[in-house]
Amino acid sequence: MRASSLSTTIEEQEKKATQLFLYLFVGITLVSGIFSLFVERRISSDINPGTPEIIVDEWVYFFTELLLLLIGFYLLKVNKSQYIKYVFLLVYLFVALITELIIYSIFEMEYTSGSVMEIFFVLFTPIFLDRKYFWWVTLGLITKYLIVGLTLSIPKVIHPVTILVLISILTFIFLNRSLSYVKSIEKAYEQLAQNEKLAFMGQVATSIAHEIRNPLTSIKGFLQLQELQSPGDSKHSSIMMDEIERINLIVNDLLILGKPSGLSLKRKSIEDIIKYVVRLTNNQALANDITYNVELNTQNPYLECDENRIKQVLINIFRNAIDAMPNGGNLEIIADNYSDDEICIVCRDEGTGIPEEYIHRLQEPFFSTKEDGTGLGLMVSYRIVEEHKGRIEVESSPDEGTTFKIFLPSTDLKMR
Repeated sequence: MRASSLSTTIEEQEKKATQLFLYLFVGITLVSGIFSLFVERRISSDINPGTPEIIVDEWVYFFTELLLLLIGFYLLKVNKSQYIKYVFLLVYLFVALITELIIYSIFEMEYTSGSVMEIFFVLFTPIFLDRKYFWWVTLGLITKYLIVGLTLSIPKVIHPVTILVLISILTFIFLNRSLSYVKSIEKAYEQLAQNEKLAFMGQVATSIAHEIRNPLTSIKGFLQLQELQSPGDSKHSSIMMDEIERINLIVNDLLILGKPSGLSLKRKSIEDIIKYVVRLTNNQALANDITYNVELNTQNPYLECDENRIKQVLINIFRNAIDAMPNGGNLEIIADNYSDDEICIVCRDEGTGIPEEYIHRLQEPFFSTKEDGTGLGLMVSYRIVEEHKGRIEVESSPDEGTTFKIFLPSTDLKMR
């Protein structure tokens, strides 16, 4: 609905801009014609309104303007307003070029250039907020003058070209400022819409998470009691416990999405956290014929962090890597000091990879490249790392694997 509404708004704005363009065109051509007929001819002794070249010029432009108006209103009626500005420009350029070539090659008269319509085309390009159209107008008019000048050997065309360039520079500056202003408004609107969306989803997620967690705790307790009473059936109980833990992780993600709680920062070793997560996920890795290759090279492995939150990030990323390798492979985990005050944790798999166009969407809620994914794990992971003043970088290629790099600020032992 949002995309449809935005598309409708853009079409409406385009139609309004085109209507303004048409009304200005009518007004300017009317005023210009009246001025030319009743004012300019009377005060200028150099102009003889009865000469053939003047008659040809007047009638050609009169019928051209009438034709353009009819075409413009027709396209507006059939909802093709996006073509009007290009039709006006191309028809004007064609008629102006042919007319000037004919007049200045047949009649002996001094070359005079410049038209109020040309200034109109250039000055009013910003109302469409379209750089492409601006370049069509500017380059089209300059090309027209160059063709006339080169064909008829008229050096004076350099004067209108120079004026056009100066006006176009000023117009381009104004167009860029207008586009920047519009983009800032669109960005603010999108951010507001995203915040509203997240707030709504957060309320729903918190409610659902609480409703799930209560019966989940009871099921887990009864399952543990059953394991004590019937230890021989531990195989099925283990599977059920793993699934309960998986549901519990989803619930935790929902709770963080809905109502992020404050961080409980303590000085912890990232190597100890990684070892814990590797042990926790190793059974799943072995079941998928995946081998962990762990290298812990940190000279200063300590950081101020919320241990459970960082564990949750690594669990999400490690399990995603395992899921991405259905045919087995090697899962490389490296921890090293990226700089004096930053630790880098690398998770590199040999899986299916992520298409480049999807990488920037990994932070979006409910977006997942897995068929059975919730789209919460990575979004929550990004949020947790950002809360720790860190960042996540992703490199991936389809069928070649994915590399996640988690950067976290370390604790300088010399400061203690």
